[in-house]
Amino acid sequence: MSSEFKVDLDELDRVVSRLNALSAFVSEHLDGLDDKVKALHSGSWESAAATAYADAHAQWLAAAREFAQGIADMSEAAQQAHGRYTSAIDVNRRMLQSGQP
Repeated sequence: MSSEFKVDLDELDRVVSRLNALSAFVSEHLDGLDDKVKALHSGSWESAAATAYADAHAQWLAAAREFAQGIADMSEAAQQAHGRYTSAIDVNRRMLQSGQP
């Protein structure tokens, strides 16, 4: 039983680029949202509701930043996979050219 295995390195490059862009986009917008929330809490909103919102926002922001880091980690893994596939292609090519098994 034989199955063909292919990796489109150009597509993998595009995936890496898109993941990097998504991670940067999410991180940038999280920073902007956090800045707006900090401005809101800079003395103009003080109450039990403000404290509850600040706590909820901090938890949400931590989870959202974890999400953004996960995207960055996926991008790094895809980039490493690209390098490994490229190395394997080079090794196979050299073996075929030299006639070694």
